[in-house]
Amino acid sequence: KELADHFHSARFKLVFALLILTSLASLYGALSSISDATFSSSEDLFLALYTKVELHKRGLVPLEQFTAMDYDNDILVRAVVRKVPCRLSYQAMRIQRTDLPVLTCAVCQLEGETRAVIGARPGKALVIRDDTGLLQGGITAESAAAFADYVTGKVPMGSNSRGSAAYRSHLCRVLTRRATLELGGQAQ
Repeated sequence: KELADHFHSARFKLVFALLILTSLASLYGALSSISDATFSSSEDLFLALYTKVELHKRGLVPLEQFTAMDYDNDILVRAVVRKVPCRLSYQAMRIQRTDLPVLTCAVCQLEGETRAVIGARPGKALVIRDDTGLLQGGITAESAAAFADYVTGKVPMGSNSRGSAAYRSHLCRVLTRRATLELGGQAQ
């Protein structure tokens, strides 16, 4: 009888309503931060490696083109990574070791072309090529810094609960410079 009285009291109903409201607010916060997150930190790595994907209807398509396509009902059959010698450096910044990345950077040199792929910014990973020839004369500390500035200027950043756009721009400059120096054999 005392338990039944307790369950029917106004105080219990108020505490229960506050508990439900708090649970719903926590669930909303968790779901909205999950939608902002980029789950695949390996997408930019595969983009840097000139990967192609085979689609059931369209055949072989470069991964860069595939990520830019609109959604359709075509089936992804497999991913094809070219087996050619290349130099690659992958850098990621995480708040904690087991956390989703705040920003990722992969720099690859293959067949005379250098490209940087920036991911987890939030948004799809972007491929930036060295079209200006900043690294043509070899990788030095100055050319790596110039390439990092070039890449940072080309990549639009966004803000979410993991980091601001300004913080990601700073990380982009630092990670791209580090990755480029690592390609040149000057790892820090």
